[in-house]
Amino acid sequence: MDSNTAESSSNNESSPPQKNPHRRVKVYMLNADRAWDDKGTGHVSCAYVDRLQGMALIVRSEDEDHYVILESKVCPNTTYQKQQETLICWSENDQELALSFQLIDSCSEIWEKICDVQGRNPDDNGPDDALHDSRDDDHFEESSYAAGGVVELPSPDLAHLGEIQAVLSDYVHGGAVQWRIDRIASSVESDGYINRLLDLYSICDDLENVEALHQLYSIFKTIFMLNRNSLFEILFCSENLMKVVGVMENDPCKTSVVRHREFLENQAQFHSVLPLTNELLLEKIHQTYRVQYIQDVILPTPSVFDENLLSALNSFVFFNKCEIVKMLQEDEATMKILFQQLTDDETDDAARRDLVKFLKEMCMFSSTLQASDREPFFQMLSEMRLLEAVETLWNIEDADILSTTNDVFAFIVEANPSMVREFCLSEAKLGQDDLLMTKAVEQMQQDPDPELGGAILISVTIRLLIDPENMMATTAVSGAPSLRTEKTEFLNYFYLHCMPTLISPFRTISKDSESLKDDYKTAQLLSIIVELLIFCAEHHSYQFRVHMIKHEILRKVLYLLRSRHSFLALCAIRFLRKLVNLKDDTYNRHIANGNHLKAVCDAFFANGEKYNLFNSAIIELFEFIRVEDIRILATNFVECHYNSGFQDITYVQTFQKLKDQFDHRPNQLVEHRGETRRGCDCIKSWFYRFSTLAKQRRCRRDNASLDEEEERWFEKDDDDSDSGSGNITPPFKPPTREEAGDAEPMFSLSLPKSIGRKDEEDEGTFNSSPKLNRNISINLKSLISATDSPPHSPPNQGAYSSPLNTNSSVSMLIDSAPSAAVGKIALVDYPDEDSDDDADGDGVSVSKRPRISS
Repeated sequence: MDSNTAESSSNNESSPPQKNPHRRVKVYMLNADRAWDDKGTGHVSCAYVDRLQGMALIVRSEDEDHYVILESKVCPNTTYQKQQETLICWSENDQELALSFQLIDSCSEIWEKICDVQGRNPDDNGPDDALHDSRDDDHFEESSYAAGGVVELPSPDLAHLGEIQAVLSDYVHGGAVQWRIDRIASSVESDGYINRLLDLYSICDDLENVEALHQLYSIFKTIFMLNRNSLFEILFCSENLMKVVGVMENDPCKTSVVRHREFLENQAQFHSVLPLTNELLLEKIHQTYRVQYIQDVILPTPSVFDENLLSALNSFVFFNKCEIVKMLQEDEATMKILFQQLTDDETDDAARRDLVKFLKEMCMFSSTLQASDREPFFQMLSEMRLLEAVETLWNIEDADILSTTNDVFAFIVEANPSMVREFCLSEAKLGQDDLLMTKAVEQMQQDPDPELGGAILISVTIRLLIDPENMMATTAVSGAPSLRTEKTEFLNYFYLHCMPTLISPFRTISKDSESLKDDYKTAQLLSIIVELLIFCAEHHSYQFRVHMIKHEILRKVLYLLRSRHSFLALCAIRFLRKLVNLKDDTYNRHIANGNHLKAVCDAFFANGEKYNLFNSAIIELFEFIRVEDIRILATNFVECHYNSGFQDITYVQTFQKLKDQFDHRPNQLVEHRGETRRGCDCIKSWFYRFSTLAKQRRCRRDNASLDEEEERWFEKDDDDSDSGSGNITPPFKPPTREEAGDAEPMFSLSLPKSIGRKDEEDEGTFNSSPKLNRNISINLKSLISATDSPPHSPPNQGAYSSPLNTNSSVSMLIDSAPSAAVGKIALVDYPDEDSDDDADGDGVSVSKRPRISS
């Protein structure tokens, strides 16, 4: 590679490639279960990478971030295989990888670049002779050099079977490099070599030549180990497949012949539940079943082989299933017949059972499709009214049909949960009574399986549907974000229509121990429901909080602590622990106000001195409350439950430390009150500064006129006091900044002599006057709006109408204190209708703390 090419390739490493459908590929990786995992779709390039010091295959995602899906250096000793014209497979670091190209031309282009790096001929699947290891010097390899890279195998006849077996075993089991195996595989698949060996098998089978049959078994077993897709296409074609099965019956390690052909031809009968007219589809179905039989039954167990020895066989089955699903998707007439018979009342249960199994098998095969192909497939099923068919099938009282329908529903939700949510919301908008989600919950609760396998499956499916992580926001038609999202709409639907059904088993449970049906199946069902509630509490903060408090779910769940099944009692503790872990004051107040810790404490003492998981779970709950300093729950525990026996528990220090924290908490409360008082002082100071500015904006009158007006008001106040009315409050005159200092001008005013004198004569205490124990009202809005107008005080209203006391919105109750010690009073606004009550002598209770409410 020249320097200019290397430089440009190095730059391409950092810059994302242009989206070119010509280079669009799908990356697959073989997992531990011998299945291909889809790693994503992107655009492939073959460029020089400085970090790897060589050419590499780079696949970048087609998303906007262009993250790297695959970066694989093209090494000279790595064996790449081109299969089915659109696949390139290879093994790297004991991991099988594959690139599935959208176009044949792009596959050929990348294949030529790989061969160019390795110095190979693109038309030959084996490496070039120049890269051959010089240590291989036996006569078979020398003959391969002379033949231009093709290994000459012995003639496939009865006399050379032993020699053929030795050659193949030497290449496969002799520690040879991978390219040597590829070369011998190319020789085996050329010139009809396999077909000639199968013809020889027919002769030996007719002659019952056991030794030759054993040699043929070893030969074909070695051919399987060559792990070439092109070989499998020859072995598994319709003309050769049953012959291959016959060869594999003659295992020399077994004392008798296993009649695999008899089973496949006579016992394993193909049962067509639908009229399939596509001959190619039928052939693919037969081939896939028989190849899977060979893989699972005839061939040795995978532990006998190397890790990725039969990866090509897995790929063969994988792509066969993809083709079957695509053919069924294109056969619209067959799909219509399927769903028509599923929902038809005249269809008998036996036929319906087969149809449901067919639908399940089709959904299982769809998991092999790429994401771009899977979405149209399920969209087609949705148009065929698949979910309506599921609802119909759940109404049939047949255990096999119900179990298979549960599997189908799980496949649908796993593949496309948004489609299911959209269907559920459309049902609710139409006002239908029988809703899909409600039926799913009912099916979970009515599962006939003693082990509740179907209930567990449906609970996982429901969790997937209500998981906010896989919900997306909708978009308005104009392109702006919509106010409604899938999360909001579906969760509202779930809590309105489905949650009452979900918690219905708790309705019969009460404090009476006889109301708890404590058999194993019921306990298992309740534990499944509680696990769902734990999930809801963790992921649905608002909706679940409202529903739990409204329906007293926590109290009913804690009744399960009396169960004799430990897993159910622990499940109830886990639910409470989740609520406490959220550190939500709403939950904490609900627990404290409902005295829900009492059930936990009773269960703790009922457990006795047993040192078990239940004991540890409760101790851990209180330890969390102590460490996180959840004061609401800690206070409730110490005040209500600590003296019931926890003071005697010494083997852990949790409860004693909770008590110690509570004992030291009053000092913290005093400091807290000091901080609150300082905050109030700041607010008062702010009100003072605001009133001063407002006063400056008003039209000023000279001081003499103000003094005269004040004198007149006091004279009128004395007259009113003598007459017994006593409903007039003194005028408010804010002090100057020099007079104020650190005072509280808006909330603390000098006590008028007339009122203070009257209070001392009557009760001796300032706060004992019923007229003064009223709500102090300050309206900031009125203060602002009235800054440009002078105050006026009509005497017949019984209150001074300053800009600070009209239309009260903030109220404070005055602390009771001796008048001699206080000497100050806040600005008071008495409602008009209170004057009659005052005349009767009815007052407001003085034993209240200051309170500000909006």
